[in-house]
Amino acid sequence: MKVVRTPTLDTPYVICTFFTSGELGRHYEEEFANLEASLEKHGYGDHLFAIDAGELAGWRKCTMLKPGMILMAMNYARRPVLWLDADARVMRRLDFFDHWEQEHGQDLGICIRSKDNSAWASGTMFWNYTSPAIELLTRWHNKAKDDTEHEGDQEILGFEATELVHAGRVTIKNLPRAYCCIFDRKDDLRMSTPWGGPIVMHHQASRRRCDGRIGGKVCRAIPPQVEGP
Repeated sequence: MKVVRTPTLDTPYVICTFFTSGELGRHYEEEFANLEASLEKHGYGDHLFAIDAGELAGWRKCTMLKPGMILMAMNYARRPVLWLDADARVMRRLDFFDHWEQEHGQDLGICIRSKDNSAWASGTMFWNYTSPAIELLTRWHNKAKDDTEHEGDQEILGFEATELVHAGRVTIKNLPRAYCCIFDRKDDLRMSTPWGGPIVMHHQASRRRCDGRIGGKVCRAIPPQVEGP
């Protein structure tokens, strides 16, 4: 595991991602290259903190690394962290995050894609550099690294976040849906927004390439059945 890109010192936040490499992960290297190019195109290349996780097999195992990677970026940069999955593409400027502390201020920004707040999408997340955010990240990381019960990282995050929200120890903002679009959802593709359309598009490489299986089925993140913040 190695850090392959680091941000400059003057960005208000860093953009973190990781990818697998080698024979098993080469297509994720391609996905990362596309994300990197989209960030450069829109002026965010100097924000990027990227990690090559090496040759890992299995969708589930890889998703459980996510909170540890975010903590690594935060400890390195001492700034808020915008997480983007490596198979994401930035379609437009990410202006929503430029003045997070002044305009929003919550500890975590994440897309919650259902009316009952049960479907958490961890492909795009903004983690503020606050003690409550670090506490939630640490709890998520500690549970995920040893977990054998849950199918993916989103389920564990949902449970941990809901507990802290109900205790009044963390604040969460639901990000605009334009920041967590999915490439083959017609409603996302046709989206009309004040910004002109989708801003972050997720291409869900594991699902597309049928890589990483549980019980003979392509791995999908199962949303936690929790109450919303």
